[in-house]
Amino acid sequence: MAGYIVECVSGQSFNDYVHEHIFEPLGMEHTALNATLSDNEWVAEKRGKEKCYTTKNESLGTCLYYLSLYPAGIATGTINDFIKFGQAFLTAEEEKSLLFEKRETLDEMISPSLFLPME
Repeated sequence: MAGYIVECVSGQSFNDYVHEHIFEPLGMEHTALNATLSDNEWVAEKRGKEKCYTTKNESLGTCLYYLSLYPAGIATGTINDFIKFGQAFLTAEEEKSLLFEKRETLDEMISPSLFLPME
């Protein structure tokens, strides 16, 4: 539902919006969002070479799978890109966020939404 709302408000596909407003500002060049990985040739090539194994070290061959529920996607990328994404939420109070125009938006994003009583 959130992806659909992004599309309605932005007028862009969810995939294009994420690339333009998240991946590009953060320099995430090795991350794909589209379920088929068609939005990043490098990721698709590397993912196609990945092999999977059983707990007994028996090969299962390649392990390509994807969610078919549009616009869910499956953000697939490198650990370095994942670190860039995580660091975007650790912006110091006096620093400008690469993802959020207003500091209040970032603060709201990382604030708890539910408190459970401690017993």
